[in-house]
Amino acid sequence: DTRNRYETEIGTFVNAVDPDTFSFTEFPEWMRQFAEGIKDERDGKRSSLELVSVPSIANPPKAVAMFCTGGIRCEKSTSFVLSRKLFPEDVPIYHLEGGILAYLANVPEEESMWRGECFVFD
Repeated sequence: DTRNRYETEIGTFVNAVDPDTFSFTEFPEWMRQFAEGIKDERDGKRSSLELVSVPSIANPPKAVAMFCTGGIRCEKSTSFVLSRKLFPEDVPIYHLEGGILAYLANVPEEESMWRGECFVFD
């Protein structure tokens, strides 16, 4: 989830990782530390990360899928992750095309993995 705390508090996808950020400007550093923590765990090292909101990952991801409200932040975050090569080459990086709004418009409610409301800003 590339969105901010006030957005994630009212709704998110099942099993999404919440970065617990106040601003999108915090997201790149959070993601860098998150990816570093996964690499440390893959290599059997104890992570020395100090950012409290970075969760421990027992099983490294087979893929990373990012999402946001309308698509812009997830495109930016995908570009950031790919340009910095934060994850191993065997971990594909995706983002939700058109964001949550497109997902909610196209996926029937009974099949949806979304829980809660979606904060839409002007």
